[in-house]
Amino acid sequence: MWHAKEYKMFRIIIQLLACALMLAAAGCDMGGGYLIPIIPETTEVIDESTTDVLESVSDNNSELTFSESTAQLETLVEGDVIVVDITPAAPNGLLRKVAETYESDGKFVVVTTDATLEDAIEQGTLRHRIELKPQDIQSFTALHKGVFLKQPVGPYQEEDKITIGLDQVDLGEGVTVSGYIAFIPQIDFKANIKLFTLVYARLTSTITEEFKLEATARAEGSYSYELNPPLAIMTFPTIIVAVGGVPVTFTPQVYINAGINGEISAQITTGVKQTASLTAGIEYQDGIWTESITPEYTFETTPPTVEAQAQLSVYAGPEVQIKIWTEIAPSIDLRGNVTLAAALCENGVQVNGDITAGAELILGVKFDKLSRLLDDYTATVWNPEPQIVYELPECEAAKTVCCFCYGEESPSSPGYGDDYAKCATPEDANHMYGCCGPFRHGEVIYYETPEECAANCILPED
Repeated sequence: MWHAKEYKMFRIIIQLLACALMLAAAGCDMGGGYLIPIIPETTEVIDESTTDVLESVSDNNSELTFSESTAQLETLVEGDVIVVDITPAAPNGLLRKVAETYESDGKFVVVTTDATLEDAIEQGTLRHRIELKPQDIQSFTALHKGVFLKQPVGPYQEEDKITIGLDQVDLGEGVTVSGYIAFIPQIDFKANIKLFTLVYARLTSTITEEFKLEATARAEGSYSYELNPPLAIMTFPTIIVAVGGVPVTFTPQVYINAGINGEISAQITTGVKQTASLTAGIEYQDGIWTESITPEYTFETTPPTVEAQAQLSVYAGPEVQIKIWTEIAPSIDLRGNVTLAAALCENGVQVNGDITAGAELILGVKFDKLSRLLDDYTATVWNPEPQIVYELPECEAAKTVCCFCYGEESPSSPGYGDDYAKCATPEDANHMYGCCGPFRHGEVIYYETPEECAANCILPED
């Protein structure tokens, strides 16, 4: 007599041998084509009558407690892979491997360990395309004051774009941002499994984004950090995709991230508007990852306000994550940025520099629920050289200055006209020598001796 576990293992061995013979005869196509699904006997999709009595799932998903036993539960043995559809106890569904079962106080408990798609499917293609729209948002949580979700009306809400408004949002350290982030993400994910091995994976995304940001800094210091928690989190309904009768759940979620990086020495304000349309992808085949990107983008800006040497970079954008069952698998992270770099001119009055704008697109796949063997992969598929979108006026040459050496008498300056009028008698009687000239707002620098005055001031021409 065959025991249930031995019978299932025998079936797996026979299927593997048969598949190996077919591959040897027909050639081994390990590419991205569609594969007819083959589901092993060891995979148990929990039926409705058993799902109805699923009472609870432990925090780490290791123990499933049913209020009573069912015919299906009685057949489970160690090594079986169970697939649970969406239920109140498992809102994202579950994919687990049975370690043991037992009954306690009239309840039936299934103890499980982690499992992957490779454990549940012998052969098949998992593919799904997702386009996230405003009407699909299940929940929106703003995690900072001034962050809000724009409805599909208003001056900068385009049809079908998810738009996040920002109104004087505090990024910390005296830096605030205003503006909006509007985007439409489209995601296409595909994975092929053959002989219980993931042989092909592809993540492609088309994302259209409009990003308008104005940043103001009012504090002095050096800063470099990403805001934690993010500006906001959005969730979307879970989607079920079947592979040969095995329900695979996809749950999208979006994080709106922001951060700053820079050195500030005075109050500054800078801003930029960016429009981008990107199609990008990463693909795994024959053990090699490849990347692709087709970008289109434009920038606009407004003149900045800056009074001293400063460098400030602010970025923000959406990060889309797709959970497969309970773990994040594909992810897309797009960040638009604006950078102001300015330095004080030698004339002591002007500030010279420029505003640059750019963006970064990062694609990634985590394999916690997809493969036992493949490592997670992340690639920056687009990070172009920042474009100069605004230049401050060039520095002017320093002007001739006048030097006055004050004595006990009131100073006199025949022939110096208005320049002399900018100089004032020192308030501190211990500093009797002053220099006026291209210092900001006609400031006067005082020296202890006539020699210091002469050495540091440019004497007027005769």
